[in-house]
Amino acid sequence: MMAPLGGFDSVIYYNLKEKPKGEVLLEILDASGTPIRRYSSVEKVVTGKPLPEEPVTKERPDVLPAEPGMHRFVWNLRHEMPEFVPNVIWDMGAPAGPLALPGRYQARLTVDGKARTEPFEVRLDPRVTTPTVDLQAQFDLMTKIRDLVASTHGGVMEIRQTRDQLAGLRKRLGAEPEMKDLVEAALAIDRKMSPIEAELIEVQAKSSQDMCHYPTRLSSKIGWLANVVDSAETAPTRQSVDFYEHLKSQVDAQVAGWRGVLSRDIADLNARVARENIPAIAIRAPGGAPTGAAE
Repeated sequence: MMAPLGGFDSVIYYNLKEKPKGEVLLEILDASGTPIRRYSSVEKVVTGKPLPEEPVTKERPDVLPAEPGMHRFVWNLRHEMPEFVPNVIWDMGAPAGPLALPGRYQARLTVDGKARTEPFEVRLDPRVTTPTVDLQAQFDLMTKIRDLVASTHGGVMEIRQTRDQLAGLRKRLGAEPEMKDLVEAALAIDRKMSPIEAELIEVQAKSSQDMCHYPTRLSSKIGWLANVVDSAETAPTRQSVDFYEHLKSQVDAQVAGWRGVLSRDIADLNARVARENIPAIAIRAPGGAPTGAAE
């Protein structure tokens, strides 16, 4: 495996003598050995109805080739972004991950459980004369924005997962008169969650053109800010930093409201359904244990 120097992107070559039995995994590591980007030969399945304006294509540039032979794969020098709400609509396009700073990196290729790591260097484009301190400030703010996207979209996905389970609970309880109070409680929780979701993301838009008809919500505002900060090789402006702080305070307030629903209303509902021997409502964060279930 070879990992050449980076310019606007880094081209990585690898050779497979035979078709692997399992997944081919490519990880980009920083100087400390921390993974910052991950690519796989297994295509990720996105749930939900695709946007009507999405082009129909079989090209999958982020999916690693896994056939025998020499392969050329391009890392765009971006750090990983968190998982987005499926088929989310943005006003100004999806935000990208922070651009890697100049320095030492590693490429680790894992095939059928066997890993090989090669070091490489990312160098600054010689035409860019921006001081390192300014590039670091841009990277730091882009990293904070990435984490804010994670908080925003993570909250929305938890709310939607909970809504699906509440709907399933209501369906299981049906029209049984003795379960009417539980059905009403489930509906009340949905009514509490919906305004929070609607502040975090635009829930009415079905295509990008719909955004002309509805207010710009926090998700798209964060996307706008990310694209502004990322638009040039320069330190972020004071206004960008201030706007990030403003957006963060708004997202934190909405997420705190959702956590309150989860810790109080969902926990109370779970305790009530437990007494009736009905399966509880529990959301599972990515990579985490279920939360919200009765103790």
